Amino acid sequence: MKFLQIGLGSMGKRRIKCLIANGQNEITGFDLSEKRRRESEKKFKIPTYRSFEKALDMNPDAVIISVPGYLHIQYLLQCVKAGKHTFTEVPLAVSPDGISELKKTVKEKNLICAPGCQLLFHPPTQALKDWVSAKDFGQLLNVSYTMGTYLPDWHPYENIQSFYASDLKKGGGNIDVIAQEFVWLNWIINSKIKEVTCRMGKTGNLPLAEGTPDHIEMIIEYDNSLMMSLHFDVNDRTHESYIRFAGENKTAVWSKTAFNSLVLYNSSDKKWTKYESPQNYDFELTYISEIAEWINCIKTGKLWPISIDAAENIVKVIKAFQISSDERRPVNLEEIQ
Repeated sequence: MKFLQIGLGSMGKRRIKCLIANGQNEITGFDLSEKRRRESEKKFKIPTYRSFEKALDMNPDAVIISVPGYLHIQYLLQCVKAGKHTFTEVPLAVSPDGISELKKTVKEKNLICAPGCQLLFHPPTQALKDWVSAKDFGQLLNVSYTMGTYLPDWHPYENIQSFYASDLKKGGGNIDVIAQEFVWLNWIINSKIKEVTCRMGKTGNLPLAEGTPDHIEMIIEYDNSLMMSLHFDVNDRTHESYIRFAGENKTAVWSKTAFNSLVLYNSSDKKWTKYESPQNYDFELTYISEIAEWINCIKTGKLWPISIDAAENIVKVIKAFQISSDERRPVNLEEIQ
């Protein structure tokens, strides 16, 4: 198979490594940055182009899109109209505009259009899914999640003002992170989001683009009456993520940094059980496994685990939480067109 990698930044280079790890070597790159093109040419020995049209003229079978979120739908539409299978980093888009056309074209041309979902291939995430889905866990009663990161640590080699993540309009301000987390959270919860309530603000001194928050607080209501509370910020130097799934009979708690543990509490014997990760597990394997599954779906016609509809729902959540914060009211997802 022949692949085109759109975007040769840190994630684009990671995706090329994933393709190579899966035995794929017919790879072409596209990026507007000459520096990034030269780096990829040297590191991976692949041809690269500054012109997207010329890169597409190389007739790849499939395309990976690893550029800022606000550009995703632009490249997605061009690629699927050209009959190419696609894989896209999260979020699918930062606005619902164009997604209906995308779905129609993908269906007409019988293509695999894969929104990113690497954490579905992560063993602890899979264990958490199994725990919460088990009959003896009981009804899921509430979910709370807090995630703090420190934006300057994301790309220490560049000024954050030149980094899209510092600009809400480009899909930054934690939008891409929130979308990423919703992919696996919704996969576990397995219910449709009904309503979003959100507040956004800026308390720190990071030089973010105008109107870009450094912390976001949300309450998500699902069709089954479950509520999930979430906190995201770009000021926390610990980079801690902490989540709690409380059920009728059991509670699952995952600290990814401070305690580095995934544990399950059983109310019947009042004991905690710790999940034991595979020995010497390398997190990069989640990305490699994700691309392996995408290639398998292209070859076999198997359905991708995250549908475009599910990814669109997350895009609507992104739109809804911005409206909710601006207008200081709950927003029903049926309002988002």
